[in-house]
Amino acid sequence: MKKNLILLRIIILLIGTSVFSQESSSNRVIDENTVGFIDDLTRGQIIGFRVKNKTKKEILEGDKFLYKEWNNKLMLYTTDNKSYRFNNSNYDFVEDAFSIMISKDSVFNFNNDRIKFVRLNNKTFKKLVYKSTNHFYEVLTKGSISFYKRFTYKIRKGKVDPFSKEKISKDKIVMRKKYFILKNNYLQELRLKKNDLFKYFDDEKLNLIKRYAKENNLSCKKEKGVIKILKYVNTL
Repeated sequence: MKKNLILLRIIILLIGTSVFSQESSSNRVIDENTVGFIDDLTRGQIIGFRVKNKTKKEILEGDKFLYKEWNNKLMLYTTDNKSYRFNNSNYDFVEDAFSIMISKDSVFNFNNDRIKFVRLNNKTFKKLVYKSTNHFYEVLTKGSISFYKRFTYKIRKGKVDPFSKEKISKDKIVMRKKYFILKNNYLQELRLKKNDLFKYFDDEKLNLIKRYAKENNLSCKKEKGVIKILKYVNTL
């Protein structure tokens, strides 16, 4: 326990973590040097984490983090209605976890169990269930029909020498994006295609949507176009 407390004190000083909340009774203000905050971390009352290698470059090429740089602001909102702010943050889309850089080669990945939603810079992420599995989804627009994006990945196989059959390049992590519609509390995957989007609306609304999309030159194949269309739908 003593070793854990010492390690946590050093880590918090290194990353310049600041933690705060509103003055409401549901939250509390915690200074970065507060022993109680460190005790909470140690006991796992707020968040669990583990030290991980940053890039695993010995195995894969490519980056598994949403942002190239780590000068990002992270706000965690927990299930017990507290909020915590951290610097030097990122999102690990391979592990589906929010991270803090501790050193050049290691990061903390937060345990998702106690996290309700997250703000990373100007993006908001919410935990949703799809096919019985929890993942974080970026909130693109909310209303009677909400639009979400999930960051996922694929492994692109490295090249193989046709003669020796040995690998001459490493496998590579490639980020992928998937889109989802939430309607009547039911989350469904959405392909960015006109027919896939329009099937959610009755004929009366569909005529209005088509006219709005045409007048504003909006494409159902583009994320920004779908966001504007769904914002319009939520005003009808």
